[in-house]
Amino acid sequence: MVRYQPTRLHGVDIDQGQRDCARRYALIAPLLAPYTRATTTLDLGAAQGYFGVRLCEDYPYNTSVLIDDGPDLQPVLAANDLHNTIGLRHRLTEGDLETLADCEHFDLVLALDILHHFPDPGRALRAVLRMGDQIVIEVPSPRENGEGIEWLEDLVMAEKPTLLGECASHTTPGARRRLFLLNRPKSTLRIPYFTAQKNGAPEMRTHQIISRHDAKAWNVPSKGEARGWFPGINMDTFLALGGVYPEREYLATEVDTQTRRALFGTGDVGLAGIQHNDVRVHNYIVSGHSVTLCDWNDPRQASEDDEAALISVLKTLRGKQNVGR
Repeated sequence: MVRYQPTRLHGVDIDQGQRDCARRYALIAPLLAPYTRATTTLDLGAAQGYFGVRLCEDYPYNTSVLIDDGPDLQPVLAANDLHNTIGLRHRLTEGDLETLADCEHFDLVLALDILHHFPDPGRALRAVLRMGDQIVIEVPSPRENGEGIEWLEDLVMAEKPTLLGECASHTTPGARRRLFLLNRPKSTLRIPYFTAQKNGAPEMRTHQIISRHDAKAWNVPSKGEARGWFPGINMDTFLALGGVYPEREYLATEVDTQTRRALFGTGDVGLAGIQHNDVRVHNYIVSGHSVTLCDWNDPRQASEDDEAALISVLKTLRGKQNVGR
């Protein structure tokens, strides 16, 4: 069976896919070249992970977040064993896209031939346009037979995109699909983490995201500080959207090791006696193979037992199943 994309393994395409991914990649890859800082890319409907994996090969300081509901993505990510890839197995809805746009910020978003698979492509498009700074969209050509969504390209064109280039359709000989770039600088989030509204979390504090090619920071006036931005996604997003790579046990081990070093002075580094007071799943950032405990010095948090909270986080990581909807 021919796969949708070539399988990428250690820098080589080991088989042939249905689509000309190399041509598309040549149009997309230069978008990360101007960055001199760590970046995060989101690949929606990642299939066999070709684009996210290859961006991580060429840009080691990029973290690729790849989402697909099929079985092929996790084995490809595990076989490549790159330190900067994150795999989520989940069948996305328009509501999922909206929540993702509310709580995460991406430097580059790839929505390649995915929007027309949603029941409401227009709603999906509006959500994708809120996800980050650079959005690459590909939709079927109006010339293609049987799609019946000629209006979708008109919706994209109404947003005044830049044309990156054209690539051959894999379904209709002679038809060309166009890749569009939309620049959408994003300076704030609407909710603090993916399941915040369901869990009754406090309202999002006023903040500003400062995103430039050479620096990215999170300015929080209520705390009187600006913090550097960690690439990747919130661990709550990872769990809510069926994270399958890195493996949960690997992340649990990293969380246990890094948190104990930071809080309890165990290991070769650590500052014994420091308290966090809010060790929760949603206060960790997953950056591929590494995790970071964030949101220190929050005056709204009451003192609590960090050890007990850490144990709860580890139970959540080890107990949640690797399945999407």
